[in-house]
Amino acid sequence: MATATSFASPQMNWDAPDPITAFARFKQKCQLMFSSVLKDADDEEKVSYISLWSGEKGLDIYNSWTFTKEEDRKKPAIIFEQFKNQLESKTSHRIHRYTLQGMRQEQGETVDDFISRLKNLAAKCQFRNNTEVEDKVLDQLIWGSKNPDVQKSLIGQDKSLTLAGAIEIARSHEATSKHMKTLAGSSESH
Repeated sequence: MATATSFASPQMNWDAPDPITAFARFKQKCQLMFSSVLKDADDEEKVSYISLWSGEKGLDIYNSWTFTKEEDRKKPAIIFEQFKNQLESKTSHRIHRYTLQGMRQEQGETVDDFISRLKNLAAKCQFRNNTEVEDKVLDQLIWGSKNPDVQKSLIGQDKSLTLAGAIEIARSHEATSKHMKTLAGSSESH
């Protein structure tokens, strides 16, 4: 038996510092709505929802497009692709690679959040295969970590270290560090 649940409508944040990532989240939320509460909507209705949820700026962008086939205006996949193309800068993969090499873990950023940022950017770098992507993300996890103990632990590993193994080591250091701070804070209060 289905339960009645209210959902917040997806909203595109055009003013986000990283509009490409904001759009990816917007698209994902739209697709979740279309596969659940709006699963019976046809493509034309879905395009209407996308247009409404994209806000004033989204409508302005949508209205500026010309389509070679008029029926393309009614296809959600094409609308999403048009928005993506509009937002993505024409930056080369070399600039993405350069940016990846300079990425550092931000103060207070968790290992998982840092890895997500690294992987999202690595996906734009046009590396040859997944092995190369993982190798580059692993390198940047080592050199970009804020925790010198994590860096020392990862550098000291043998050549068989995988990205998954490095993430577990970094998470372990992070959890231990948080636990030690909690213990230090509770011993100071006694």
